[in-house]
Amino acid sequence: MTVLLFDLNPTGHHPGYIQHLIRYWPSGRGRLLAVVSADFPAKHPDIARLAAQTPGTELIATSTEETQKIAAGSSFIKRMTLEWRLMVAYAHRCRADHVLLMYLDQFQVALFTEKAPSCPVSGILFRPTLHYKTFSPHRSTWKDALREIRKNGLLRLALHNRRLQNVFCLDPYCVPYLHRFNPKLRVLHLPDPVEIYPGSEKEIVALRASTGVGSSRKILLLFGHLDGRKGLGPLTEALGQLPDAIINQLGVWLVGPLESDQQVHIQALKSLSANRSLQLWQHHQFVPDTQIQAYFGAADGVLALYQQHVGMSAVLVRAAAAEKPILSSDYGLIGQLVREKDLGLALDSVSPPAIAQAVRTFVEQPRLGNPEQMRNFARQNRASEYARVIFESLFIG
Repeated sequence: MTVLLFDLNPTGHHPGYIQHLIRYWPSGRGRLLAVVSADFPAKHPDIARLAAQTPGTELIATSTEETQKIAAGSSFIKRMTLEWRLMVAYAHRCRADHVLLMYLDQFQVALFTEKAPSCPVSGILFRPTLHYKTFSPHRSTWKDALREIRKNGLLRLALHNRRLQNVFCLDPYCVPYLHRFNPKLRVLHLPDPVEIYPGSEKEIVALRASTGVGSSRKILLLFGHLDGRKGLGPLTEALGQLPDAIINQLGVWLVGPLESDQQVHIQALKSLSANRSLQLWQHHQFVPDTQIQAYFGAADGVLALYQQHVGMSAVLVRAAAAEKPILSSDYGLIGQLVREKDLGLALDSVSPPAIAQAVRTFVEQPRLGNPEQMRNFARQNRASEYARVIFESLFIG
C-alpha cells in the first residue's frame, strides 16, 4: 500500500504531524510518501533525516516553481485550487493507494468543485465549530450565527465527496455532528499528538534556578508563538489589577517567539516588574521539541488565554502531562475539555478582571485540577495513539 501525505505548510503544528506518522509507520506495510513544500527539508532537517532512515518512508519536496506558483495565487480560492490540483498530480505520479490530507479544512471548496484523485482520500479536520453553540458558556453575535450557517453549509457539501473515506477530527464532541452530515462517512476522533520528552528532576530544578525567579514564587508559564491570539494584552492588564500581596507571590515566564506587535505588552510587564516586584522571565528563542516539557515541569501553572480560539491546543496536553493546572479560555473545545476533564480553570480570557480573579485563585489555592484526569488526558493524546488511529483506519479502508 502506498499512502501519500499532503501538506505544504512547513510551520506551526504541521511538521510535527508529519513527523509522528513517519516515526510510527509500521514496517512492511508498504510506502509512506510525504509531499511537502520546497523549503521543508531545509527548515526541518531532523524530519528529513528521520524519513531517510525509516524503512518505507520518503519525504518528497515540491519544486520551487510549484511552491511559488501556489504562493502567487491572487486569492485563497485560487491558491487552494492550485494546491488541490498539485495533490492530484502527485497522487497520480506516485501511484498512491490512499491520500491523507493533513489539513482538510482548507480544501472544503475543492472537495465539491474539483476533480478528485482516482484513489480514496482521507483528511484531518482541525476547526469545526458547528457544535460550539452546545457548549456553555457560549457567546456569539448575529454575525457569528450567519457565519456559522455558511460554514456548516460548505462543510456539508464537502463531506459528500464520493472519494472521501475517513475524516479525522481532533474534537471528540464534534464526531456525531459530522456523522449526521454524511452517515456513510467514517468519522473518527483523533488524538492531538504530543511526543513527551520529560526532563529529569535535576534538569527541572536547574531550569527554574536559571531564570532567577524566587523559589517561593508560583510560576505561570505562557508558552508558544506569542502573538495577539495568545492573550498577552488582557494578561498584562489583569496583572496590573492584582494587589501587591498576590504580585509578590507570582512569577511569569514568557517562552516562545515574540511577534513585534506584542512589544507594547512586554514593556508594560517590565514596568510592572520594576515598580511592583512582579518577577518576569523571557525566552524568545526556538525551543527544541526535546526541551519543551522541562518548562512545563518547572512551572506551577500554565496559561492558555487564547482569544476566541477554535480547535485543540497541544499546550493542554503538555500541561496535563506535567500535572500542572491550566488557566484557560472558556471558549469552544479548549474550555469544554478543561471543564470536563478538570484540568484547571476555564475563564473569560478576553476579560482582564476574570483573568485577575483566576490568577488570584491559582496563587491562593494549594491545588487546582485533578491529577489522575490530567494523566489520563495526556495518555490519550500520545503521538503513538494518533498514528495508530490513522493507520488502522487507512489499512481497514
